Amino acid sequence: KRYQLALQMQQRLLSGDHLEVASTLSSMGLTYNHLRLYEDALSVFQQSLHMRQQLYSGDHPNIAQSLINMGATYDNLRRYDDALSMYQQALQMRQRLFSGDHPCVAQSLHHLGTTLSILNRFEEALLMFQQELHMRQRL
Repeated sequence: KRYQLALQMQQRLLSGDHLEVASTLSSMGLTYNHLRLYEDALSVFQQSLHMRQQLYSGDHPNIAQSLINMGATYDNLRRYDDALSMYQQALQMRQRLFSGDHPCVAQSLHHLGTTLSILNRFEEALLMFQQELHMRQRL
């Protein structure tokens, strides 16, 4: 409820797309996920993602994090193919953003591996987990 009030206030004070509004939407999505209100979470994550895509030109860590948040919500909704798509996009973006080994890339590999495992795509999942492990060992 407090996030909703903050969002309403920000929207009144800040015209159009704004980073603070996108951040509040993302925080609301995380809270909705914790409350198991996954459809609500997905809705505000989509708004946050769209806003961030409008505000940042090209790849940005916050856009990648929005994709991860949406992927986790799709996982919660058992929409695993949608989750996989979000995680793949996030991984590709993070690989472009961060050269070499990086914790965010490892996190994306982990999410992909977990969802692939749920989909019984065990060989692909194992490959993701192995890549994640090797990366974390090098960090």
